Amino acid sequence: MAEGFASQGPGRLWLGELDRAYADSTECNTYPPEIRQRLIDVLGLEPGRNGSPGLASIAPTVANLLKNGAFGTSQPYTATS
Repeated sequence: MAEGFASQGPGRLWLGELDRAYADSTECNTYPPEIRQRLIDVLGLEPGRNGSPGLASIAPTVANLLKNGAFGTSQPYTATS
């Protein structure tokens, strides 16, 4: 589903800008190894009607980084997470 969004003009531009911003800021976005809980922005996409682009949303999510480098079970971020 993300491919459909990314293939659309505005979606492609937005994801490209996001990719460039991340590439330019990887050093300041690196967590120290002792911090295991991570804040992750999850991109959600709703399908559009009749092939038109759908709506995109970003949900802040919290997950723990596992020893194998994968993320554990995630939960929605709250100020007390």
